[in-house]
Amino acid sequence: MSLTITGFAMALLAILALKEVINNSIPKIKLQKSMIIALASTAGVSLFFLLFGGSIFTFSAGGDDQMLKQGMPQWFIDALISDRASMFRMDALRTIGYIVVAFGAIWLYTNNKISKGITLSVIAVAIVLDLWLVDTRYLNGSHFKSKHSVANAIPETDVDQSIKQDHDLSYRVFNVAGNPFNDARTSYYHKSIGGYHGAKLRRYQEIIDSQFSKNMNVKVLNMLNVKYFIAPPQQEGADVQIQRNVAALGNAWFIDTLKTVDNADAELAALKGFEPATTAIINKEFAPMTASWKMGKDTLSTIKLVEYKPDFLKYEVNAQKNELAVFSEIYYPKYWNVTVDGQKAEHFRANYILRAMVVPQGKHVIEFKFVPQPWLNAMNIAKWGSILVALLILLYIGWVIKNKYLKKETTK
Repeated sequence: MSLTITGFAMALLAILALKEVINNSIPKIKLQKSMIIALASTAGVSLFFLLFGGSIFTFSAGGDDQMLKQGMPQWFIDALISDRASMFRMDALRTIGYIVVAFGAIWLYTNNKISKGITLSVIAVAIVLDLWLVDTRYLNGSHFKSKHSVANAIPETDVDQSIKQDHDLSYRVFNVAGNPFNDARTSYYHKSIGGYHGAKLRRYQEIIDSQFSKNMNVKVLNMLNVKYFIAPPQQEGADVQIQRNVAALGNAWFIDTLKTVDNADAELAALKGFEPATTAIINKEFAPMTASWKMGKDTLSTIKLVEYKPDFLKYEVNAQKNELAVFSEIYYPKYWNVTVDGQKAEHFRANYILRAMVVPQGKHVIEFKFVPQPWLNAMNIAKWGSILVALLILLYIGWVIKNKYLKKETTK
């Protein structure tokens, strides 16, 4: 982001300076002296790199050694280094060319050899050419695909179709046929507990590292509502397999026993060897929120997810007594608000990453809503700021038109 700001600011300063030149705001002698200094410094630096860059930089990359270890021949690495050096020299030479073109156009303009229009046209063409040549290195015709050609970019397999026959409102899939936490393909068709993202929830990553990386903790998979496993084929050439997890705990459940621990490390350690269907583990800081609940649950009490959206969850509850419910959703209290029958309520963290709350006796509707207030405030500011800018532009256009009309009337 800092580099982006720098690139924008430098370009803006250049345009503002060009405006002063075109408007003849700078004395000719002072301007031409400054232009010679600018030419010598910028073109001089580029010329220095053109001539001596090969002896200053090695043009080797961090991955070169890795490629050698993977079996790439030395001549291939040498060719890569040679290409990088050649690109560097060509960029330096091209930079000198743009500097000379811009200097020549402005110099001729200041000496009244060419018009303002020709000067701006030459500079505009140079700018567009520079942007075009550099930008097409990263985004060109080969990167654009028709909608039809990418419609099946990730083809749906028989396994995907079979799992999608389950029309339950919400359940999760765990793909252990490959690396489940580096492959995001499963998430294209299913709610997955795996996948990859550059920005990860730290607590969830700690669950992955401690409960899945070495020995698979099936109890944790149950509390994450993993209803289906995609397993590797039993023999070479066969298809992957689907395994139904009948022990998945669903979207929410009531528990019998509460285990209170002193800190986060103890929470994480307690996940090994516990039974999430009957026991919840909480940090002692949340203990006061459970004061209205007594150990045990009524087997006639029910809780069911009846509406699901990424930012909205709705549950229907019929509690025969005050119950302690655990929800198979990540605890993130900052912007998730919970209500019981429309009245604000409290929830807390259980089992290191999940949500829990005490549900009062009776029939109720529990709703979790994601309300990122700072983002909503920013969107409102952006909306009204855009409206204000648009109004100011319209007012300015009206003011210009009005002044031109009055000027014409005055000259008649």
